[in-house]
Amino acid sequence: MALWDFARGDLAVAGKALLLADALLNGPGGVSPARPGPWAAPDGICGVGVLLSPTGLVPFILVDGGPAAPSSPPTPQPLLPFLTNMKLVPTLFPGDFLLDVMVLVVSTPELNAAPGEPVVVGTLLGTLGAQVQWLSGKGFVTAGHVAQQAGMGAALGNPPQPGTVEVSLDPQNSGGQLSADVAVLSVKTPLPTPGRFIGPSLANPADMIAIQTVTGGPGGRSAKVIAMTKWLHVGSANATCAEVYLTDQCVTVKSDSGAPAVLRGAPEIVGHVVGASPGCTTYLQDAAFQFKVLRTHPNFGLLSL
Repeated sequence: MALWDFARGDLAVAGKALLLADALLNGPGGVSPARPGPWAAPDGICGVGVLLSPTGLVPFILVDGGPAAPSSPPTPQPLLPFLTNMKLVPTLFPGDFLLDVMVLVVSTPELNAAPGEPVVVGTLLGTLGAQVQWLSGKGFVTAGHVAQQAGMGAALGNPPQPGTVEVSLDPQNSGGQLSADVAVLSVKTPLPTPGRFIGPSLANPADMIAIQTVTGGPGGRSAKVIAMTKWLHVGSANATCAEVYLTDQCVTVKSDSGAPAVLRGAPEIVGHVVGASPGCTTYLQDAAFQFKVLRTHPNFGLLSL
């Protein structure tokens, strides 16, 4: 649903993007739980969605260009010249169907969990996201690949306060299954925060956002939303995250996973950091999608900001 909204009612663009996303995820044989990742991953494809190009909104394919970072922001290019080096995509669609499809080549996507602060779970470090509450507790959201699994102890904030992972949706090793990358951490002692968020809200093409990282200062790190994918595949983690925004530049580093992104000048949360293509773009999973999935879990049906 979010991709339809991001396309601003352009049914042709959204429809083609969703058709491509489904086909390149599942292939001609349909969904296969045994598949280690998206069907089109061998062609270097790591995401499909809607992009704000210089000519307007277009369907696009995200291509892993390897560890060497292209220019930031990534430059949209027509898909057709790339087909000569792809083996799978040309077998699904005729060339004329792909005439208006663009490509963004990015450095290899990676998850942003690594040494840093201010949330520590086991040996992994990330960043606290939105403050939340539910019937039996209160705490914070962070990335599922940071929190790992329910029941683990966590250290929140600086100075650290003890907390517990209440629920964790870790997309690692999910193969081609569309996944949330989110977790809820409980904390008994309230932590000082810059204020509660409202929403979640949808980010629109060209919206300016502020990502509230540990090193980003009081106003956060600014970036512009340029695209949204139905799915993003991170090959190194064998993870496929659903409903992911792309920014016009990479403004995060390792340990920023879980950091909240809000609309610039407003406390409306739109997503949380899940990863990046270094030197190219930061990836944010749609907060509305994350909350929708979290609310399906026992005891979190009334989860709210």
